[in-house]
Amino acid sequence: DYWKTFIDSYYCNTRYNDQVFLLQHQEAHEMECNAHNHCYTKEDVAESMIMLEEYTKYIQPKATFMSLSEAIRAYRVHNKKTASSYMLWEDTKTAVLNPDYSWNVCAGPWPKTFLHYDCGAQMMFVEGQVQPVCIRNYSRDWNGKAYYAESHIPTPKLIHDTRYHWEREIEIVVNTPRAIPYGLTLWGDYSLYQIGEAPGLIEGKILPRELLYLRYNLQPGENRLRIKLQGK
Repeated sequence: DYWKTFIDSYYCNTRYNDQVFLLQHQEAHEMECNAHNHCYTKEDVAESMIMLEEYTKYIQPKATFMSLSEAIRAYRVHNKKTASSYMLWEDTKTAVLNPDYSWNVCAGPWPKTFLHYDCGAQMMFVEGQVQPVCIRNYSRDWNGKAYYAESHIPTPKLIHDTRYHWEREIEIVVNTPRAIPYGLTLWGDYSLYQIGEAPGLIEGKILPRELLYLRYNLQPGENRLRIKLQGK
């Protein structure tokens, strides 16, 4: 049931992306029982096979099956560079976890979260919060513990959000001591609009009935962000 809900979440995000890839990896040692591997019994292996069969039956109508090398080729044919990816995720409910399988797993529960990545950064937003809770800045030097994470995330300040009959103007100020990739998520239903004039905007995305996402590269000092939304 967890896997099925997991698949449904991936499938729902196909509405926001041209391609969504899900990598299924099955450990070989979980499918065998021998003198050198005492982790799993024959019953464990049999149950794993049943689960995999049910999983593939459920996902088959929703996806195209391919090997990893085929998926890479399909991605490169479709994209000349790393494509922007948008994923809106809600908690996947589970029964009480079996500690034999989940001893090193963060079990949640998890808040509704929006994630985006492109060539420059990955960002994560918790529902209701405008600024990201995490920015992974790919231009930073590699650090195995920080994993590109920015230690300081600037807090935005709303100047005004003015609505007209068929238009809407938003102005936000963000101060930062140095250049940084940045994003804003305005939660709510923006499906009646399309993004108009927005100086400095790298890209924007409206997830109907969910949110408006705005991607910028901030410069040191005050950044005054102005966005015009036009009715469809």
